Amino acid sequence: MSTESQISQTHFNSKLVIEEVKILRLLVYKMRKEMLAIHAAGPNPERVIAAKEAAMRLGVSTSTLWLICEEDEEFPIKVRITERRCGWKNSELEAYIESKKVLVR
Repeated sequence: MSTESQISQTHFNSKLVIEEVKILRLLVYKMRKEMLAIHAAGPNPERVIAAKEAAMRLGVSTSTLWLICEEDEEFPIKVRITERRCGWKNSELEAYIESKKVLVR
C-alpha cells in the first residue's frame, strides 16, 4: 500500500469517526433532554419489593413471609409483577413494618 493510499484511507477513517462522534453527541443530548423531562414529571413510580427482599426487611425467612401474608389481615396486598412473581409496594411494606414496631422502655 502506497503512502498516498494510506493517507487517503486514514482521512476516510477519520471522517467516519467524526461522523460517529457527532451522532453520539446528538444521542447524549437527546437522552439528557429526556431524563430532564422525566425528572420534571414528578416522583418516580412506586417500587415493588420482591418476596426475598420483603422477607429480609421483616427479618424472617421467605416461608415465614408467606405465612404472615396469609394469616395477618393487616399485611399489605400483593402486587402481581409477572405471571409467577409478586411483591409488595415499598411504602405499604414500610408502613406495615412501622406499625409492628414495639416501643421498649
